Amino acid sequence: MAQLRFSLLGRVRLEVDGRDEPLKPLAGALLARLLLARGALVPVDLLFTEVWGAPGRAVDRGDRVAVQKRVSDLRRLVGADVLLTDAGRPTAYRLVVPPESVDAFRFERAAEAGDAETARALWRDTPLLGLTDRPFAAEAVKRWTALMDALGTKDSAAVTAPRRRGLPPVWRLPAQITGFVPRDDLVHQVTARLDAGPVVLCGIGGVGKTRLAVDLAHRRAAEYDLVWWIDADDDAAIGNQLAELAVAVGASGPAATVPAALAALERYLRAQPRGRWLIIFDNADVPPRLADRLPAGLGHTLITSRNPLWTEVAAPVPVSVLDRAQSCRLLMNRIDGLSMAEADRLAVQLGDLPLALAQAAGMMAELGLHADEYLAELAVGASAIADEGTPASYPVSLAGAVAATVGRLGDAERQLVYRCALLAAETIPAGVLIHAASRDAAAVRRGLGTLNRYGLIRMEGGGVLMHRLTQAIVRDRLDESQRRSTRESLERGLAGVAPADRGDIAATWRQWQALVAHVVALDPVSIDDPGLQRFAWTAIRYLLTRGQVEPARTYAKHLYDGWRARLGADALPTLCTARGYAMALYHAGEQAAALRLARETLRALEERFGPEHVETLQTENVLAMIMPAERVDEAFALARRNCRSRLRVLGPDHPEAVWSVAVLAERARRSGRLRLARRLAGWAAAALQRTSGDDNPFTHRAAATLALVLQDVGEHRQAQQILTVSLPTMTRLFGADHADVLELQGALAVSLLALGELEEAVGLGTWVVARHAALFGPEHPWTVELTRAVAPVLRAGSLHEMAAPL
Repeated sequence: MAQLRFSLLGRVRLEVDGRDEPLKPLAGALLARLLLARGALVPVDLLFTEVWGAPGRAVDRGDRVAVQKRVSDLRRLVGADVLLTDAGRPTAYRLVVPPESVDAFRFERAAEAGDAETARALWRDTPLLGLTDRPFAAEAVKRWTALMDALGTKDSAAVTAPRRRGLPPVWRLPAQITGFVPRDDLVHQVTARLDAGPVVLCGIGGVGKTRLAVDLAHRRAAEYDLVWWIDADDDAAIGNQLAELAVAVGASGPAATVPAALAALERYLRAQPRGRWLIIFDNADVPPRLADRLPAGLGHTLITSRNPLWTEVAAPVPVSVLDRAQSCRLLMNRIDGLSMAEADRLAVQLGDLPLALAQAAGMMAELGLHADEYLAELAVGASAIADEGTPASYPVSLAGAVAATVGRLGDAERQLVYRCALLAAETIPAGVLIHAASRDAAAVRRGLGTLNRYGLIRMEGGGVLMHRLTQAIVRDRLDESQRRSTRESLERGLAGVAPADRGDIAATWRQWQALVAHVVALDPVSIDDPGLQRFAWTAIRYLLTRGQVEPARTYAKHLYDGWRARLGADALPTLCTARGYAMALYHAGEQAAALRLARETLRALEERFGPEHVETLQTENVLAMIMPAERVDEAFALARRNCRSRLRVLGPDHPEAVWSVAVLAERARRSGRLRLARRLAGWAAAALQRTSGDDNPFTHRAAATLALVLQDVGEHRQAQQILTVSLPTMTRLFGADHADVLELQGALAVSLLALGELEEAVGLGTWVVARHAALFGPEHPWTVELTRAVAPVLRAGSLHEMAAPL
């Protein structure tokens, strides 16, 4: 009887009488699933669903035959007395092996018994490597990784020993894929250079830069405390993704603006030990734009790019196509029964390009095509691509492979491909595609499973990701009718999942971030769906709330100019976008232009839709907020009218109506109506706390207005108490560098001075003014206003310094 040994710690391996038996990916997955059953029967339908990755699909006779074939292959290796068949209804299989023959089971027993030395010796790599995205593997990986982590806390030796665990505490990275060909020479080149500064993997599209970066990060995961992935093709999205990292490491609150979160993240990364973090920027093709975003500190930064000109920013490591042996290995690992000669012929026609090889392997394995059949279809597809004059930047081998694959799809799957191709090269929420298909969720998920197996998409984080080169090839082959019908369905899909708020509620920001890039990819100027138009113009407010002033301003101007030309100057989407554009100008410090545009917009809305339309009232509120100090009486009158109208139209418990009361309180304070301001601010703060909760920033903004009123009437102790309560929450929500937080700190400095806390007041006031000037510029109106408010503190500090020598 043969002696069998099984490995589940790392890649699945089988050893027969001391000799490694090569396993193809499906055979390895099948072996792992049977081992994890620990001797229990596993029905054939369940094996197909879990190993072949077809959840929700009805298993047919052909599927069962495919399982039986793989079982027979395994049985020839391990023996008929080890892999048993139960011919009941349904047919099921059982793998009977002693637990001692499986490294993971020996590790589990040693770890649970406290035998750390034995357990660590068995731990080679991430358990079930290459299968961690399979549901049947997830629970085992989680259990074994937790056991390994626990070993590090049981004795002091474990603390000083090199960490050998699955993933670092802070981790966001695409999953590894089966069938990936390791490129050890490139991994070693990158590893040798990372300590010296940023490294960039550069090469043509589809050459495998992204998968190489993923492979390197997974290999070295145990060396880091932090590994984070950034999709860098969209400049506006980089800040959001870095802000998410700031939240993940605890450096910033979840509602912090992007600039505040980035500042907090920079401080955090600078404080970390050498080589303990890795941040990867994927597909960054414009070096000057990324240069200012690269993190500082002693960690590692890796970039992937099609652009080779990075010498002033990062050390380039060129990535070329696979060599022929690697290409053949990839194909033979993924296509059962493929000979070396056939693999070589395929690799020649596909130009050894990894993405083309992967897509060809997926299609051939799924459809059971022979090499000659696929090559015939590839020839037709490549010819059509060449005839259409596809840009030279597209490898013809990949273009032909995509054309051949899409040509074999059914109508429903082909529509999914078209939809994915027209959206951004970022993760597409599955809900968008489901709503685009009139909510036929089961059909969409079946179709996505097919596209995933063909290699046209990758399932990623609950959504779908299509390679940007595949997108471009598909887009270029769509005619105008196909583009139009696809756009219409995508508008329906995006509108179906768009959040209903105005973009300033932190709980929905992840939804906003996931959708804004896809709306931009469609070009929102061309959108016809009313719900999606609303989402498009409200995205300006979302970007401003996140502190992304310049992206908001650029986006707002494009949308405003486009809709004014396409829909007309007095159309509701145009006017609502004009309001957002005015706010973007105001945040950028262009107050005169902002005021002029807001006035024109309000007048147009009143004439077109009436003075009490909800968007008219929203614009009136914005105008009242941005009016300059020299127009205090006009601003007060406008705010009072707006407050009365919104309370009547929306009701006294609506957050927007209550916020109008807070704005009126601020306008009353600035115009010297302090008793009225105190009463209104107190009511607004209490009402917002009741209706929106203590964690809502508007609650604390209203409380800050009350504190400023109390300062004006000399009640500095009560003002200090309010500010002391509001500041920690505002800092947690928005970060220390948010303009509102700095304003509150300036107000606190004024109260501290009045209460005799001279040194603390001067230190805080001086820092606040300097920090605001550094973030927004010394000439920004907000900086000037803050400096004026804190002036008594600064003067007191100067007098104190002059008197000190005396």
